[in-house]
Amino acid sequence: MLREGLANASAVARSLRPRVESLVGAPVGEEAVLAALKRMRGSGEGGTGQQIARVLAASRLDLKTGLGKMVIRRSQQAADAVGELAARHRRIFLQVLQGISSYTIVYESRIRDEVARAVPPGSAIDESSGLAALTVVSPPEISNTPGVVSAILQRLASRGVNVEEVVSCHTDTIVIVRSEEGGRAFDAVQELISECRSLTGA
Repeated sequence: MLREGLANASAVARSLRPRVESLVGAPVGEEAVLAALKRMRGSGEGGTGQQIARVLAASRLDLKTGLGKMVIRRSQQAADAVGELAARHRRIFLQVLQGISSYTIVYESRIRDEVARAVPPGSAIDESSGLAALTVVSPPEISNTPGVVSAILQRLASRGVNVEEVVSCHTDTIVIVRSEEGGRAFDAVQELISECRSLTGA
């Protein structure tokens, strides 16, 4: 309607402002909404925001609690230990993040002692328990849609949820939070997905 000149952009901005504020989790000026609408009006097939909304609208959510995390110094011995752990536990939640100087292992708490025995002695830098993993499973289009992970993290930040780790693996975006924040994190991202479904008519 905007592109065809059949809608008043200012009136549309006033109407959309509450929904935009809900999406971003912060106050938004009507002028900002109007500026975005004017950009959209001249953008042909729509901008990145529409693409992000379509990807999130087609996403689903899962929450797993009862997780722990161990950070260990990176070495060949540590790499071998991490590889063996991953090979042994393909059917349970076990994620390995590789940094420049360390590995972070996120695992189901029931195998904590096995993880501690497997890693090289004295290599543990940090350890924590009582974690939850929020997994957003998206369509393949997430791979070439900039801003989807950012939208998820912004929504969590706007709800005061601290993110401990983020793992992106093909169509899965895994966000690690404290267990006590797991429910709030799930609700925040589910709300975001629902809003995107409403916006896209999905």
